[in-house]
Amino acid sequence: MITLNEVGADTPAWELNLNARPYGDPDDPAPKIEQLTWQNVEDWYFVNTTGDTHPMHTHLFTFTVVGRYNLDVNGLVTAYGGPNGVPQLDAAQLTPFLTSGLIAPPPEEMGLKDTVKTNPGQVTVVRAKFIPPTTAFAGGQLTTQKYVHHCHIVEHEDNDMMERVLVQP
Repeated sequence: MITLNEVGADTPAWELNLNARPYGDPDDPAPKIEQLTWQNVEDWYFVNTTGDTHPMHTHLFTFTVVGRYNLDVNGLVTAYGGPNGVPQLDAAQLTPFLTSGLIAPPPEEMGLKDTVKTNPGQVTVVRAKFIPPTTAFAGGQLTTQKYVHHCHIVEHEDNDMMERVLVQP
């Protein structure tokens, strides 16, 4: 589960983040890193608590869009929100806040993607298999690779709506 947060909208203190953690916080002794394994399949739940649609982009792996759920954002924020927004939770914790069944993706979202629209008040579910590129092999051995995923709106990406991804053998 990846939460998209906007703190202090329409103020000079405006900040964006993923999982209630700024990307470039120099005071964070343990920056958030999604740890994945090559060849594994994972469902990612992009939980948009903001008022904007964010085109979320992954580097070097693709996914299929499974669909979307409508979300009671106010209920989720009341239950789990903090000064930096809603942190990363277990996806099962979303269940009481879902206000619809799974909504199928539109035809234009079929096939492999590296960017998906995450709409306000929705949970967007994508399914990825982490297939190593040829550059992930050194001396015939599969190696750990570092990537990022982020909002593809430049002002949002530059304002910490980004997270590290580590894919390992």
